[in-house]
Amino acid sequence: MQETIAALHQVIVLDPRDVESYSLLGEALASVGEYAQAERVYRRLVRLTPDDPIEIAGLDLQPCGGTHVRATGEIGAVRVTQIEKKGKQNRRVRLALA
Repeated sequence: MQETIAALHQVIVLDPRDVESYSLLGEALASVGEYAQAERVYRRLVRLTPDDPIEIAGLDLQPCGGTHVRATGEIGAVRVTQIEKKGKQNRRVRLALA
């Protein structure tokens, strides 16, 4: 996986606007537990595709931290900490574990 990550970094150096490479790099980093780096890559990806990051980059609308549980009861309560208006129909919803 480290070879894949290195190759994707090289592709991005050559073409800093290659959306697909950023998406693949974020997935690869997350798969090896490099969550902070993956977050930085995904943030860059969203900046590259501001008009429609969900459709263009194949991102998911559902909040996901990467850890999956057998049942939602393992997580506990979730609370909405902030809702921001991001256009006529869009809202950014910030969540936190209570």
